[in-house]
Amino acid sequence: EMGRALTRLVPQRPAAAPAAVAEWAVANQPAQVDAMMLEIRPALVAEVSFAKRVCELNPDEVKAAVAAAKLAGKDFLAKYLQQNGQLQNGVVLFNGPQPVNPTSDPAAALQSTVVEAIKKTLPAEKLPLYDAEVAHRNEFRRSAVADNLTAIIDERLYLTEKQRTGVA
Repeated sequence: EMGRALTRLVPQRPAAAPAAVAEWAVANQPAQVDAMMLEIRPALVAEVSFAKRVCELNPDEVKAAVAAAKLAGKDFLAKYLQQNGQLQNGVVLFNGPQPVNPTSDPAAALQSTVVEAIKKTLPAEKLPLYDAEVAHRNEFRRSAVADNLTAIIDERLYLTEKQRTGVA
């Protein structure tokens, strides 16, 4: 989906020597980051909303969290494009060679980056609340993944209750 969004938003690269194409790519990366910000905006909004509810943030604290989330999102995307994207004909291709760490989860990395940015904006008395809820959320996610994988395995192997518990 991000690739389709970029195809519409990024102008075609010049028909020139490779050096000119590289200069064009560097000059147009901010446009690609801005286009991709639309794609990750729901994740940023969700994390700010989570912090707002958990910590009962006041309007000024919400503004600081929003600004931190946007900045963290842009930084994440710039690094992601640099590490994992390939520029071809003015479009970043995500189906090309595998990233350096193919087991990494970009969504989890984005969320982690935004969480750390929001933590820096929280008052000291609200930080433990946020940390605790983030830890609970992460544990719930791990548990849900284990339950889902166990169900998939059980569907194939017809595990006993003891085996299901052991696999989970």
